[in-house]
Parts: sequence; C-alpha cells; structure tokens
Amino acid sequence: MHHPDCTWFNWRTAPLAGLLTCALTLALCSCTPQGNSALVGKWQEKGDSSVTEFRADGTFNLGGGSGKLTGKYSWVDREHIKLKFDGAVGQIVGVSTWKAVITGDALDLTDPDGQSSHYQRQK
Repeated sequence: MHHPDCTWFNWRTAPLAGLLTCALTLALCSCTPQGNSALVGKWQEKGDSSVTEFRADGTFNLGGGSGKLTGKYSWVDREHIKLKFDGAVGQIVGVSTWKAVITGDALDLTDPDGQSSHYQRQK
C-alpha cells in the first residue's frame, strides 16, 4: 500500500542507497590525512648548496654535510608535516609540526617558530 507522505521514498532503491551510504562512511573513516605526494624528492634551499630529501617511505634528510638532520615525517593535514628527528636533535626537539606548501617546483617550509625556508625541486 502506498502512503501519500512517502512519495520521496522508493522501496526498490532503498537497499542500494543504504549500501552506498555504508561504503562511503567506511571509506571516509578509513582515510588518514593525506598530504601532497609532490613533497617526495630532492630539494635545494635557495642560496645554499645542500640538498634536502623527503622519501616515499616517510624518512627525510634536511640539509647536508655535518649539519644534516635525519628522521621521519608524516602528514598532519594537506599543508602540515610532523617531523620526528633522529639522534641528539630528536632527544632535544622531539616531534615538531612544520608548514609545507608546494607550488609547482617550489617548496616553502616554515618551522614551529615561524622561520621560513624556500626550496627548489632538484631534477
């Protein structure tokens, strides 16, 4: 029997709509914040000869030579990365969140104190 107040509801498509809603909910819940995969690669800071590298496995090298810092990174959101430094620096600094903005072949990194560094992608 058809109820006049239920003209918007279609009993034949209701199960499909329910399944789609569940699938969408699961997909959204299982997502972790993804950043910009363009971060992966080698970057040279403007005015500096050292190269910084972010790898697809979540590790990084900042700078070069004796001042090279290593560790692991993960995305917090689309514009922020969390850096966990290795060694003595890691014991002092621990984990810090940096802003990472990529525009084409340019990377701007801003540390927690607001100091910005500008990098160019190395090809």
